[in-house]
Amino acid sequence: MISVKKYLKDPCNSLSMPYWKAKKTSLRSDTIIVHQTKYDEVLYREWHDTLYFRIQHDLLNLTSRKLSDNFFYKTVDEEQINDVVTVINQSNEEQEITKNDVIHWMREETYCKDLWILVYSKRNYKYDKINKVKIYMPVAVVISNFDKSTKEASFELLHVIPTYRKNGLATSLIKESLLRISCIADFATVTGKVETPENIYDLYKKCGFTGDAIWHVLRKK
Repeated sequence: MISVKKYLKDPCNSLSMPYWKAKKTSLRSDTIIVHQTKYDEVLYREWHDTLYFRIQHDLLNLTSRKLSDNFFYKTVDEEQINDVVTVINQSNEEQEITKNDVIHWMREETYCKDLWILVYSKRNYKYDKINKVKIYMPVAVVISNFDKSTKEASFELLHVIPTYRKNGLATSLIKESLLRISCIADFATVTGKVETPENIYDLYKKCGFTGDAIWHVLRKK
């Protein structure tokens, strides 16, 4: 494991994941991670190869992007855990999470409440006749972590329910997160698959992230 000092010189090219996560991650025996500069197609031809990008934001020249009048933000607390589960499971076809998963994430040492943000639709709600309140539908969520040892904030997930995409919600959530992150961190990073239907790489680039680090996650066939 490299030192914090060395990591901070070039975070995205030094490790394939945030420093705090790399410290506690143990790879399976059939998995290796290789930086693009050290990747040899011939050497690894017997391996399944998935490409991941890693880019960062210096938190300078930030701009906000307000939500339309049809939506509003809410910082996640224990009462919204089920809403987080709802958004992720309705947005992500690769895996399904549970309430216990979210509670586990909240127990991480890098958990930062202010960096868990939900978006709700004002137009889609149920009326609670007993308490006489509107229960709005959650439609998008972003979760970031903050590592005090490196002053790094890392975007962990960003999901928008499919029927609510193309409303600028993802961009708004990223920019709102960056504004909050800038109050506590020195920089922000994000890691994700190079090939995704949502073109997540381009989305973060448009929001001011820079860099071109590529990592190969290789698994034995």
